[in-house]
Amino acid sequence: MLIFFGEIGPNMNCTKYSTVVWDTCITNCDNNANCFFAYSTPTVSCNTCGYGGFKGITYSSEKTNYTLALKSHSTNCSYNLEMLNLQKFDVLKPCIGNYLVHIRGNNVICTQRLYYTYTNKPTAMNFCTQKSYGYGGQLIGLDTDENRVGASSTTSTALATTSSIWIGLELKNSVWTWTDPWMIGPGSIKWASGHPITGNTCASLQFGTGLLQSDKCSAATCTSQYCPNTVLCGFIMQ
Repeated sequence: MLIFFGEIGPNMNCTKYSTVVWDTCITNCDNNANCFFAYSTPTVSCNTCGYGGFKGITYSSEKTNYTLALKSHSTNCSYNLEMLNLQKFDVLKPCIGNYLVHIRGNNVICTQRLYYTYTNKPTAMNFCTQKSYGYGGQLIGLDTDENRVGASSTTSTALATTSSIWIGLELKNSVWTWTDPWMIGPGSIKWASGHPITGNTCASLQFGTGLLQSDKCSAATCTSQYCPNTVLCGFIMQ
């Protein structure tokens, strides 16, 4: 658990335990896979929140009326949370739905791998927009080697050998360019053997290998009815 001072957003949808002391509150939350966050106030020493139960957390470097406890990465935590460097970022907001938190600069980017069969690049782009809860979803780029490898992970041998993931990378003016509007820096591009192929102007991420391959934008990257095509979608959390 990460303990700090700050303020919480309005209209918190959390559970209050007036008789539970703060130390016990933290322990109970940490051991509960459904508990994502806990905080105390001058009147209630234990409030616990599940995923999506809070709209925002503002960090304070000085003591306030609110003491906050936020889960870090652990086997007990049922949702992925990229922990912030609290000296640099003032506000932490959870991503809605099943989107995962990904930090870029001062922005919180919500990302998710979505499954869609027989998807070409234009369809994948539209699919991201439709599945972003009105936040203007885009095909996401790969900003680090860790992000690139992690996004390709799978336990399925079939996926690892027959499918790939549409990402926000295209060949423009003879240069491979990220279409992800929130990309910072050069990103992580590592091609599979034989790629990029001349004439292919879009790119996808291979399952399992973490390597990129070039594709025709009009073609589905999966050609088997048993192989779900995938898109890497994301949006900036406002």
